[in-house]
Amino acid sequence: MQCATGKHGIRTIHRHIYQEDVESALSNLKKPKAKEMAVFRKSVERIIAEAKGFHGMSRARLRGISNVKEQCLMTAVVQNIKRLAAWTKKKASPANQLMVIKTKVAKIVEALNYRFLTSHYFSFITI
Repeated sequence: MQCATGKHGIRTIHRHIYQEDVESALSNLKKPKAKEMAVFRKSVERIIAEAKGFHGMSRARLRGISNVKEQCLMTAVVQNIKRLAAWTKKKASPANQLMVIKTKVAKIVEALNYRFLTSHYFSFITI
């Protein structure tokens, strides 16, 4: 069986104009650094998906960059407290779980500098 030929008896191979760039990108994906970054990206995207899906980050509640920044920071605090509670449940004894969570949350609140506690998100809390 012979190779198929074109109209003029010449066999041609068509390549996309960016085929070399595509091949270069695919070869870069096989490098160890790219594999390491893919693992990191997967974990970060999972956290962002959790914020979007379970904590209302698909839309901003209020207008303005400062309000959106505040919403993002509060969502991150909630996610960190959830992870802290899960970690404490695994690591600490049942008697110490609540104490560990209270001290960690107190440090987080202190780090927030009470700025958020006076905002509209925490208007129901009295300090």
